[in-house]
Amino acid sequence: AGTAAAPKQQQAQGKKPAAGTAAAPKQQQAQDKKPAVQKSRPPALAPLPLLPLPPPQEIPAPLRKIRIVLFLTTHVTALHEAFLRKCWPHAVRNSALLMQVETVLFYSTSKPTPGMMDAFTGKNVTVKLYRNPGYQEGAVLAMKEATEQRWFAGYDWLIRVNPDTLILDNDEFLIQNMLDPEVDGIF
Repeated sequence: AGTAAAPKQQQAQGKKPAAGTAAAPKQQQAQDKKPAVQKSRPPALAPLPLLPLPPPQEIPAPLRKIRIVLFLTTHVTALHEAFLRKCWPHAVRNSALLMQVETVLFYSTSKPTPGMMDAFTGKNVTVKLYRNPGYQEGAVLAMKEATEQRWFAGYDWLIRVNPDTLILDNDEFLIQNMLDPEVDGIF
């Protein structure tokens, strides 16, 4: 009697009995269950140590005669903070142009955290705080306020970048054009 009931229950559950078998309902259910597979996450990666800084680049004599201000604008995202901590120290040491930067203006929505500005040790660093009116509006506000308040007065060149923008391969091109009295801007 138990074997005749099994196919009806299996059909009610939407399952067909295997040919030549008449298993009891509990046995069939046990056979249908697959072992649960536990998904494991890979272990969290430890943060990479900072690479040792390379020796500083030699600053060409003509470049030493010009005054350069670096204008960094940010609303301090995690990406921008990571670039300031991990990329900028190497970028500065590898660039005669950035080695020559005299002043760094840091235009931000919050004060830099300890270690964030270490790439600019030995330079005149000024932090200007502002309230961000929005993505594009914030970028415009940075230049408007700097121009109106004459933050760049007395400098020969201004380099305006976000922290996730690095000067790497075009250092020589920039230096050559900055030293050319016929060049007023590089875009």
